[in-house]
Amino acid sequence: MRRIFLVLLATFGVSLCGCVRHYQKIVLMSDRPVTPIDSEAALPKPSLTAIEVRQIERQCFERLLNGHFGDDGDYSAIFLQADEAQTSDLMKAFPKHVPPIKQLWHANIRPGFTPLDKDNGKPALIFSVEVGEPENDTLHAVAKWYAGEAVKGFYLLTFQQVPAGWILSPE
Repeated sequence: MRRIFLVLLATFGVSLCGCVRHYQKIVLMSDRPVTPIDSEAALPKPSLTAIEVRQIERQCFERLLNGHFGDDGDYSAIFLQADEAQTSDLMKAFPKHVPPIKQLWHANIRPGFTPLDKDNGKPALIFSVEVGEPENDTLHAVAKWYAGEAVKGFYLLTFQQVPAGWILSPE
């Protein structure tokens, strides 16, 4: 029994010595060197202001409204997925547009079906815009049209930042 005790004590002593003689430094997270961060890369990228988004949306809607959607007379109205003020501004800018621009609340929208004009029950178009985040002095926006699942599409528009704001790049 005494012999077992001495063997265990010797084994424990040797194992302690092995730990003490281990000279490799253990690097703790708090001891790691701090790498400098590029100050410009660390700053959050500036996002667009509400005024800039509205300016970009307006240019996209104007691009769609200058297109030839509804020239064949199949549609009785164009609805813009925009607030009432922006829709009113575009209604004033395009007073004789065919088909006429109407407020979105005049639309009867049913998923998977052609939107209808509540005023007369005829098919209508819906225009919408998705504005991306700027990268450097460029950004992309998607101008969409929708008249049901079979009649839909989009333009990918590129904008450049100038001192006056964002302008649509020539194609």
